[in-house]
This record gives sequence, structure tokens and C-alpha cells, in this order.
Amino acid sequence: MTMIVKSNKPKIKVPDILVPYIEINNLKNLYRQGWLLRGIPEEKCESVAEHTFGVLSLAWILIKHFPELNKDKVFKLAFSHDLGEHHIGDLTPRDDNTDKEKKEREGIRKLKDAELLELFDEYVEQKTPEAIFVKDVDLLEMAIQAKIYHEKYNMNPSEFYETVANEIKNPKLKKILSEMTER
Repeated sequence: MTMIVKSNKPKIKVPDILVPYIEINNLKNLYRQGWLLRGIPEEKCESVAEHTFGVLSLAWILIKHFPELNKDKVFKLAFSHDLGEHHIGDLTPRDDNTDKEKKEREGIRKLKDAELLELFDEYVEQKTPEAIFVKDVDLLEMAIQAKIYHEKYNMNPSEFYETVANEIKNPKLKKILSEMTER
């Protein structure tokens, strides 16, 4: 599989303490492959880092309506949910996803941060209300981005809307999706 990136990973010398940041920083240069496959121009395509920022922003806006959730945990999960992609790239359902979680976990391990590994496992296992919420926010953010690309580039968003509608669990977020896609 070929990953399209905005630039190659730089080989720079930094203090050891900054090595994880340099790895994470590479997400700024990794395009979201699903958008490229639908014809979004590279120079306008969202990066994984931009998507993560979108998930964090959306979680920040929505968390006020979910007082039962631990805000700190939600924000940490939103920040960390795609960090493993610095290692394996942005895979789509069309790609070979064999051992995807294992490979992402390996990428997280390279960041040498036990908390990030715990957060990754929590997100993947979907056993906490916060992890389920962040997964739903991740899906909703994708649907919003599909709507934006539909309006800007006439990309057909229906496949994304259908995927999100089938996978999102939270009734409040499902309602937001429904209201958004009806317009």
C-alpha cells in the first residue's frame, strides 16, 4: 500500500525527551487516505493531525452535554486515538487491516509513554463510556468533514453518512448526525 504524505519524515537530532513529539508531529504530514481516494486534492486534504484536532474540538463542544463523562479522560482519548498511525499510516477499510491494532500498538510503544498505551487499549477495547463517546465523536467528525468536502468539492458523502449512522452508538450524537445529514 502506498501512503501519500505531504513530506518525508525528517531525520533531525533532538533531545531524547522530544523524540515522541517528533514522531507525533509526523501526523501533520499524513493525509487522510479516504478523502484522497474520493478525489479531494492533496493540497486541500485533511491530515491525521487536523482530524485529531477536529475530534478534540468536537469533544470539547459536545462534552458539556454529557456531564456523566470524565472530561479529562475524554480529551486524552481524543488526543491519542490515532497516534499509532504515525507508525502504520492512515488505513482505510479498503486496505489490508490485518493486525492493524497490533501495528498501531507497536507505534504507540515507540512513543515510550505508558499512559498513551493504556489510553490506546481503552479506546480499542471500547469498554468505558468515555472510549465509546470518543469513538462516536470520531465518527461524527468524519461525517462533518464529509459534508464540508461535499459542499466544497461536490464529493458524494453518502458512504460516510451511512457508515457513521450504522456505527455510532450514542442516541444524542446519532440525532445530531441525522439533523446534519437531512439539511
